[in-house]
Amino acid sequence: MFSSQVRNDPAPCNDHSPLAP
Repeated sequence: MFSSQVRNDPAPCNDHSPLAP
């Protein structure tokens, strides 16, 4: 679900992004 968004836009999705610090 959000995994697709994270790959496309990790910045606006950084709130719950596994790649974000």
